[in-house]
Amino acid sequence: MKENHQFFKSDTKYYPFVKIPNDILERINKGFSKEEIRYRMGLNYPVVTYIKEPNKPSQTRLVEKEKINIKGNGCMLIMASPGLIFLGIIIFSSIGKEGNALFVLIMIIVLIVFLRSFGVKIENTKYEVKETVPENEYSNLLTKYEEEYELISKKNEKNRKERDLRIKEIDFIIEKNFHSYTEKLYHEELKSFCESKKLNFVGKKGKTEIFFLQFLIEKFKNQINVDLTVKNNKYKPDFVFICEKSGFHIDIEIDEPYNSSNGLPIHIDRISEELRNDYFNDLNWGVIRFSECQIAQHPNLCVELIENIINSIRNKMDYYYCKLPTVDFWTYEEALIMANNNYRNSYLPNQLRIRNTNFNNNELPF
Repeated sequence: MKENHQFFKSDTKYYPFVKIPNDILERINKGFSKEEIRYRMGLNYPVVTYIKEPNKPSQTRLVEKEKINIKGNGCMLIMASPGLIFLGIIIFSSIGKEGNALFVLIMIIVLIVFLRSFGVKIENTKYEVKETVPENEYSNLLTKYEEEYELISKKNEKNRKERDLRIKEIDFIIEKNFHSYTEKLYHEELKSFCESKKLNFVGKKGKTEIFFLQFLIEKFKNQINVDLTVKNNKYKPDFVFICEKSGFHIDIEIDEPYNSSNGLPIHIDRISEELRNDYFNDLNWGVIRFSECQIAQHPNLCVELIENIINSIRNKMDYYYCKLPTVDFWTYEEALIMANNNYRNSYLPNQLRIRNTNFNNNELPF
């Protein structure tokens, strides 16, 4: 029988139907980056804080100087100028003469009062002048700058080398442990988001389920569980595979086209089925759905398919191998016809066949 490889996708409209959580598929496709592993391992690259280098001294500098500004009404100053000149002559002639110090001080005060009476203000204004630094002084400044620059450069270079060495050490640790650590992280991401538990009662099992359970137990031993549920018991899986190596859960279902007791179509509301699949995907579970026909006619191929899917997930492959013939999803109308023709008995082995096929016409919708 021809073996085909199938990509994991959830838009198929046939059995076997396989749906793997998107986060797991994304991890399979993208893997782990070096940066993510470094972050998960708590290894941080060191950051160098460089010491600021000094500025080279300039051969010129700004020198602050002061000048006196006389501000006031121009016309008033012209009118008062004779008086100013007179007071100025008196003060100038008195400077240096013995015993005239007090007189000079008084004259200066009189001059200030006189100027203010005419609205005149005397202010000191500061301004900067660029001048050349003396050669000897500049030479000393330059020598000091070069010594300081060399010292800081050596410290910065030492810090940079220490940082580069630490980065190499971290990169070596990541490279050495990359495979084992990514495997560990990947297995952690395969675990169920909540704990499953055994029901406190034995769930009803169909003959086909018991038939297939024997094949599952033979292959997967104690990794196969029945009567398990999670959270609020909203859904009860037919079988639950729990990988002993990774803890990955798979809900395994068997879908029949109609109810064996009354012939009513089942598994025809695909929206409801999708909600159920999404419920388990949200718990980080995979979902595999087989048709009853596939289980009855090819039980070993169904088991082989489950094993192939498990191996693909373990080995981070985005596809799986499948030899199992596909079965299209049935519609409501097709299920009615199947029930009327006792279709399930056409593929079920003798020990699994439905004995009472005379469905009550009042229960059928036709």
